[in-house]
Amino acid sequence: MSDYRRATSILAAELAARIDRVLPAGFISTSTETEVALFVGDGHQLRTIDILPEKWDEEDFRDAAVRSVLQVLHDFQDDVIEELWEAWPISAGRVAPAEPYARVDGNVLRTGYGYGTLRVMDLEPIDISAFP
Repeated sequence: MSDYRRATSILAAELAARIDRVLPAGFISTSTETEVALFVGDGHQLRTIDILPEKWDEEDFRDAAVRSVLQVLHDFQDDVIEELWEAWPISAGRVAPAEPYARVDGNVLRTGYGYGTLRVMDLEPIDISAFP
């Protein structure tokens, strides 16, 4: 297994675990190899996203990881909203759902949802010090 594939597999597992902790009741997030999946409580799979970068040698892996994580957060948010028929996540006094964010801060990948500088939901940071 290549370093990139191994790192992506670790990222998928870490991301799925963190998302699973914050999903509304009745939703489950899991990972398999380089994929992150979202299920609704009855076992129906809503979406699977392969986060393995297509072009490893042409870009920084961390940049590709940020883009992949943003895609997962965005798509899972859309699926949850569609299933619940309400905004998620949302802050008191707001109508629109918070926007996903992902950024590298040193050797940590910080992710979650917010409105600009107002953070609504921070996921536990992911240590990326061992990533290529």
